[in-house]
Amino acid sequence: MAGNNDFDSLLLQLQELDKSKDYLTIGNTLDRRFDSKINDIIRKWISNNRLSNEEKTFIDLYSSLQLYFVEYCFFDSQSITNNEDIIELFRTCLFRAKQIDDLKQAVIFIRDEQPSKETASEEDEMIIYLMRMLDARSLAYRLCFKDLKPPPRNLNNELNLCLIHLHAKNYLYNMKSNTNTNKNMHVSYRHRFFIGCCTFAVALFDENKRCLKNDDNKKYICLLAKYVRIVLSTKNFEQNKSFLYCLRGILALLTNCVPTENWIQIINRALANPNDDDAQEANPFNTELFSLIIVRLLGSNTLRNKAIRSDSNDTTSLVDVALIFLNKWYATSIDLNDDDDDDDDDDDDDENNNTSSSSDEPNQILRLLRSSIVKDGKLTPVVDKNLNTSKKITRANDP
Repeated sequence: MAGNNDFDSLLLQLQELDKSKDYLTIGNTLDRRFDSKINDIIRKWISNNRLSNEEKTFIDLYSSLQLYFVEYCFFDSQSITNNEDIIELFRTCLFRAKQIDDLKQAVIFIRDEQPSKETASEEDEMIIYLMRMLDARSLAYRLCFKDLKPPPRNLNNELNLCLIHLHAKNYLYNMKSNTNTNKNMHVSYRHRFFIGCCTFAVALFDENKRCLKNDDNKKYICLLAKYVRIVLSTKNFEQNKSFLYCLRGILALLTNCVPTENWIQIINRALANPNDDDAQEANPFNTELFSLIIVRLLGSNTLRNKAIRSDSNDTTSLVDVALIFLNKWYATSIDLNDDDDDDDDDDDDDENNNTSSSSDEPNQILRLLRSSIVKDGKLTPVVDKNLNTSKKITRANDP
């Protein structure tokens, strides 16, 4: 009886916190008492026992509040004066060893034990709650990774294994086979977990940089890029929150975990030889991908307006990730072009300056970005608008 009273009391506190939207109080309140109940719920779920409605409500509120708290710190960080207190809150609220271990067990259950291809599993609401808790830790770790030592390697290792698991590959192949871009494809909770949540988590953990450097990852990278192209070609994709969530995870992974030097020569060959079918097949980072990101994603009034109004932190971070993705390739292209110029110091100035003709351009990526994305050394207006959007949001949140 005392246990039930304790549970009811904590549930009431969660409901009050949800109404208050006092994010720093939320961070200070979600202590070990709540952890204990959440751990019991997760263990009950992975044991295939049915959760009560009250338990579902409890973890729904708890996971939402955790994510609210971290997103407040992540997107409104300039209004926070004492970063040391925030880091300590992250450490105690999000990275306690028992908490991380239970999340690890939940990831293993979804990946290896939960029945696949069953509606009950595909649309299990517990997956959404767990994704919120994982997203909260991904963002918190990215914000303060230098101060959050050691990282939760056991959880990170399990998330890495999800990337190329059979379930993930099936979702990627299913998307590849979807040729009807006028029909908005349904994205299940499990699909979002493997393609949106795990990719984002792995991308944001600093120790995963270059984790997709091996040749055996090339096919997987091609599938990810194909997924992005298909989604961005889909009619009204920006109305589908699941698509946007998955795009954010994939673009973050391609940005943070794919070494550019592994692909420079492949991309250059494909762009320089548009009629070479083998070269096109080997290149996931093609003109279509860059153009769709510019025109369909960053050029979307719907997404830009959402970011300006701060209606969706997921949308804001998607826009940021897309810009970083483009800047990554543009910066790499400039560096490579500079290297080529250094090798040709004895050549005429006209061959080395930035106004060389397309046929003389030593770097095809740079030529593509100049023609499609960059004009007079600046990003095109559609990209500038999104850069200004990010600045506007930051300024609006200043005290």
